[in-house]
Amino acid sequence: MCIFSVVIFFLSLSYAFSVHCEDSHDFFGIGNSDEKTAWQLFADRIVYEKDGLILLEGNAEITGENKNIHADYIKYDTVSKTALARGNVKMNWGKDKIESEALKLNIKEETGTIFDGHLFVEESHFYLKSSRLEKIADQRYVADNVLFSSCDGDEKDWQISGKNLDVTINGYGSMDDASLMAKDAPIAYSPYFFFPVKVKRQSGFLLPELGYSTRKGSEYQQPYYWAINDNTDATFYANTMTLRGIKTGLEYRYNLDKESLGILMAEYIDDQKKDNGSPESSNDWGYTHDTWDRENSDRYWIRMKADHQFSDYGLKGKLDLDFVSDQDYLLEFSGRQTGYDDTSGTYTKYFGRHLDGNDENVRLNRMNLSKTTEIFSLNTDVAWYDDVIARTQNVKDETIKYLPRMQFGTTMLPFGDSSLLASFGGNYTDFYSIDGKNGDRMSVFGEAHTPKQISNFLILDPYVGLTQTLWADRTEDRETAKDIHSRSIYNVGVNLGSRLSRTYNTDFSGARDLLHNIEPSIGFSYIPDKNQEVLPDFDGRDIIKKSKNITWSLTNTLIGADKDIAEEGITRFNRMCRLYFEQSYDINKAEEKNQQPFTPLLTELSITPYPNLLLEADSEWSVYDYDFVSHNIKMIIKSDSGHAALLEYRNTDKDNDESKTGIESFKSGLELAMTSQIKAYGLFEKDILNGKTIETVTGLRYSKQCWATDINYADKENEERITLLFSLSGLGDFGVAAPQL
Repeated sequence: MCIFSVVIFFLSLSYAFSVHCEDSHDFFGIGNSDEKTAWQLFADRIVYEKDGLILLEGNAEITGENKNIHADYIKYDTVSKTALARGNVKMNWGKDKIESEALKLNIKEETGTIFDGHLFVEESHFYLKSSRLEKIADQRYVADNVLFSSCDGDEKDWQISGKNLDVTINGYGSMDDASLMAKDAPIAYSPYFFFPVKVKRQSGFLLPELGYSTRKGSEYQQPYYWAINDNTDATFYANTMTLRGIKTGLEYRYNLDKESLGILMAEYIDDQKKDNGSPESSNDWGYTHDTWDRENSDRYWIRMKADHQFSDYGLKGKLDLDFVSDQDYLLEFSGRQTGYDDTSGTYTKYFGRHLDGNDENVRLNRMNLSKTTEIFSLNTDVAWYDDVIARTQNVKDETIKYLPRMQFGTTMLPFGDSSLLASFGGNYTDFYSIDGKNGDRMSVFGEAHTPKQISNFLILDPYVGLTQTLWADRTEDRETAKDIHSRSIYNVGVNLGSRLSRTYNTDFSGARDLLHNIEPSIGFSYIPDKNQEVLPDFDGRDIIKKSKNITWSLTNTLIGADKDIAEEGITRFNRMCRLYFEQSYDINKAEEKNQQPFTPLLTELSITPYPNLLLEADSEWSVYDYDFVSHNIKMIIKSDSGHAALLEYRNTDKDNDESKTGIESFKSGLELAMTSQIKAYGLFEKDILNGKTIETVTGLRYSKQCWATDINYADKENEERITLLFSLSGLGDFGVAAPQL
């Protein structure tokens, strides 16, 4: 390994220490510059000599506030505020510790020398060991020879040795002739080693990422972190791929408060490989999820999600951006940090809104503004659905955009002193399409309910509603000569429901009580048949079909209360099981020949009796074919010893519902804690319907107190990838993170 590469390794390794830290701390700051700290002296024998000298012999101790010095012998000069300690010296300064053979400390000036000892900084969890470690200023240390590590114990699994150490706690450190050693064996060298020991965010290089794949070649990604201020930061990165070129990127983050935050990410690559349509290029550089070639070399992806709370007006704003250069980009760059998988997970975690799938060619860009009170809600947005294929392949773009879309509605409000409850609202949408339909739609609607308690267990809720809609059709080639259309349509219905509850005292699953709720419901809804052939159909919501349906449902829930929390005066409830059934009967279809009025029987099951067990299942059963229209099941189980398993099966028959795409897939994952330090894992996902393996991952992870290593092999979308990860505690990861359940 050349010296230059090793230097880059050490520089990158060291800078990763700078992020994910908190506030500064005072290691030697005993806070007595104003001499208000009261110090107490203890020893088996205390001798007061002339000129203010005090000798402490046997179990000697100097204590003040949360700081103290223990030693066999201490000589303390009350005039110069200097303490000289010898023999089994142990000093605690806040949470940090020093152990040495001898210590000379000027308490007032906070300077001194540590002889044959080591310094342990708890918040950053690192050790400095030297034969002579000098404190020359506030939180600053120097040493001729030193050992640096984050490993506990006398024998360090890894440590860095060097000369001419100069380090400032809550600052930076540097040393010359630095060698990284595993046990006592040197494995890497750098003539100069620079490392942050910050306990708050700090600008600097982060750890590089390394990898290899058959589609990208060898990869090296180097990030740089910029701590702009307390509320904003950014990460710049360059990913060098031997087969594709250099991909540069930016991630910008801001967090003004709990309700106002945003993450913007952008990247660009001049790709050296294209899919020009030839069988060889399509197989090596293309994908099979569409029939279009990817001939562009300028490739990019810009995405952002943001939330903002306008406190003065009670408004909430949301922004979603997702603009990509081509239909293959998100499949090509799905892994690694800043890839599709990582980005979508980050946005879901912080904003609760995920990205469109990486194989979807129509992507949502939206700006939303809303306000909600106890009485009404207002929602308005501008939504641009970007058709990547239409934009890049020079074909017609008939995707509907909403410029803008506004909705207003009230909650159920009492009508005078009567039992009548009423709600009303309205919406307006401006539809825009580059090559398709254009126009406006405005609706106003209202609904009235008169719920009545007809027994101790039953509630009857009849209702009636009215909707008035007006259209302005601006489509150039519209089917009718008219451009203004209107429609009035009513709906009526009635619901009958109940709730039955019973509480059981039991010790099952550590619960104090089990509450069982049964909620049966049956309802009738009616919408008249109305001729709507001349009406425009912009987004599939314009035409209201006739309806004469009877729908029944049954909900079972089992809720437990935690005993331990309840004993402390707090009761926390956990829904341990939910079983739901639903089915409808279409009277209109029953009146027609060769129709099937019963909808498939919908069943949903969710079981979480323990925190480490989750079982979810749903199905639709055809009462005519005696077969499943769809059935899905997912189970995740974990153990306290570190084992984990995932099983997921999805099956939807597209022939029974033209609005659904046929799916049959299987996914499994397994983590085995072979020992307390070794874990084997694997992931497997297969598209059974198309007979394709989606992804296979196998790996082995070895973890210890201050380091870990992980090696895995992945085969996904005609790309094979080998990843090796090293993690040094306190210095971060060197490599690419491995998947986990």
